[in-house]
Amino acid sequence: QIIVTRDPRDIYVSGLNSHNVSRKDQPLLAFDNDGLSKAFLATDDLDTFVLRYRLYHEQLYSGDRKDVLHVKFEELILDHEAHIKLILEFLDIDPARHVRPNSCFIPAESSKNVGLWRDYTRQDEIRFIESQLSEYLVN
Repeated sequence: QIIVTRDPRDIYVSGLNSHNVSRKDQPLLAFDNDGLSKAFLATDDLDTFVLRYRLYHEQLYSGDRKDVLHVKFEELILDHEAHIKLILEFLDIDPARHVRPNSCFIPAESSKNVGLWRDYTRQDEIRFIESQLSEYLVN
């Protein structure tokens, strides 16, 4: 099993309801955010978002097992080659079989989704997430 997690601050910002953010924050939202499609993230209520994120992470396996690999989205993007190598080793796949890198998953494009929270205008909400979910943040 491969578990990929993401910094809660970026999940929060990219999943905000497109109808409830300022014009300046609109570019930070996910391309497929139509105001409804991200409702499952509970970003319309900050307290619920924090509770949901914590509950989700408490259910993830967090021990040390050879059949479970935990990858942080941000690390996969920013140190892509090393993490691809790690994933291929974990899956026991010969790296030579990775014949179309950057054809479906393009780290340069995905890197635009890392650190979105830094540009979000309501930094008080980000500070609240940081205070409640500090153990899940990516620096």
